[in-house]
Amino acid sequence: EFMQTLVLLIEWPPAASSKVLRLMVLCLSLENEGLSDRALEQLLDFLEAGGSYSELVVGTLMSTLIPQLTDAKIPEHSRDLLLNALHQLAEDGEGVKEGMRPLAPTLAQWLGHASPSESVLSVIASACRDTKTVLELREERLAKRVISLVQSREARKWPRSRRIQLLRIAEWSARNDERTSHEYSKANVHTELIQELSGAVS
Repeated sequence: EFMQTLVLLIEWPPAASSKVLRLMVLCLSLENEGLSDRALEQLLDFLEAGGSYSELVVGTLMSTLIPQLTDAKIPEHSRDLLLNALHQLAEDGEGVKEGMRPLAPTLAQWLGHASPSESVLSVIASACRDTKTVLELREERLAKRVISLVQSREARKWPRSRRIQLLRIAEWSARNDERTSHEYSKANVHTELIQELSGAVS
């Protein structure tokens, strides 16, 4: 099987390992025969192994994904497949959130759209768990973009899973940056979020 062959090739010298990992990362956007799912599982295994493998995976992952994700011509479906994988890798693997820092301007740009996808929101929420990434996003007017979405009528109609990702962005960016938290307070975002969560529980 293709993926098993790639795993065996990982045992080769570092120069070869990097090329094999790049192929594995590229498989994240291939839905044929479950290649994307198997590639994701294998990359998560390598991240969990820690040490040099983990560092190599993070380096290869970001050097491969960033040019694709920042390409204005990437189809939205392909972009969201990669973002879903990146979100899972960032949530479960060490070092990935930090590796996402160069994506900050692009993430902020996507957040500025009138209706960002759940995939976009989930990756930004993961990125906001890294303090330095939040500081970079602050310079890209993260708080203003989040406030605009939280208060928009359209966003209030989003499915709950999508809305939750927006709330996670507000939560983690406020936790990791006092200035961002202050901007949310001035706009009464915290009050709105508490009311929304109270309504969901009741």
